Amino acid sequence: MSDSFLRAWRRPAPFHPDEDALSLVVRMATYGDMSIDEFKSRYLDAAHDWLIYLPFKMEVLRRLGVIANVALVPLADNACAGTVDVPASRSGSPKHFRGRTLPDGWISLDKRVAPGMLRSDGDDPYIRLAWRFSAFPCDPITGETLLNRCPSCSANLNWDTKKIESCHQCRFDLRNAPPSFADTQVLQDVRAIAGAIGLIDGVKAGPIDLPAPLGDLDLEQQLSVLQWCARLRGAVERTGTSGGPATAHMGLKIARAWPAPLLEVADLLLRQYDAGQREQYPILVEMLDGVSPHTLRDLMIEQASEAMSAAWFAVRDRYASTWRGKPRPEYMDLTAFRIRDRTN
Repeated sequence: MSDSFLRAWRRPAPFHPDEDALSLVVRMATYGDMSIDEFKSRYLDAAHDWLIYLPFKMEVLRRLGVIANVALVPLADNACAGTVDVPASRSGSPKHFRGRTLPDGWISLDKRVAPGMLRSDGDDPYIRLAWRFSAFPCDPITGETLLNRCPSCSANLNWDTKKIESCHQCRFDLRNAPPSFADTQVLQDVRAIAGAIGLIDGVKAGPIDLPAPLGDLDLEQQLSVLQWCARLRGAVERTGTSGGPATAHMGLKIARAWPAPLLEVADLLLRQYDAGQREQYPILVEMLDGVSPHTLRDLMIEQASEAMSAAWFAVRDRYASTWRGKPRPEYMDLTAFRIRDRTN
């Protein structure tokens, strides 16, 4: 054991309340002036385990806690793929965080950083827990955009580096990258989701306050629906936004306004109607196929019927002489959730 590591063991840097447990593994290896491979095999007895899963196994956390002089409970709380009671699986995508199950892909396996925040840490930078959640394009506290590629060599950032702040490939100091920031609305939506997951101090974790029937779902179901809402927003606003974890925050606008978006979609479908088009109500129902659970989908189908009826009367009363036969140059293909040029 090197002298520098002995000094770090006796007087380790503190484990920050918002630090990712994997960040502590990298920092402790840095204190010992050794590679992460050497540190994990020599001190964590984990020579053949995936680096990304090291801090999510209780036996590893116990050893790490002794070495870093950190209690097990905060380490386990910040192991964003498992808990003392529900450890992470050894393969696949991590889904558990502080006793809650999140949708697939919400906990990222990638390393992402906010350069400005690393720079503000001084000589002992660390990775924040919230940076591990792929649903957040920015830090939920400062709004600084998160990088997953090295600005110098464009390599995907890798955990297996000698220092938290360095690119594993070209050794570029990521703290030298100029920071950028998300706009106000994106930051507000990210904070709402982060608070629901339990990443904002003083905010109670739990389901997001949304209109019925979305407000009656548990948090995991709500987060999945937000992905679907992001796709719907992309269709309505003609941006082609996909519906994955990385865009889920964009679905809050649709979810908070529910069921008004259904009325808007029904109105657009009726306006683009002509003899060559299919009936609009089946298209609207097909649009809801991606919604889960099934009980929610059934409720939304009822709302879709009401929205289509309301839109029909609105179009008939306001546009009876002009709407038919004059489709827009583009139309919404809601069965595919995208906008495409009209060809018929």
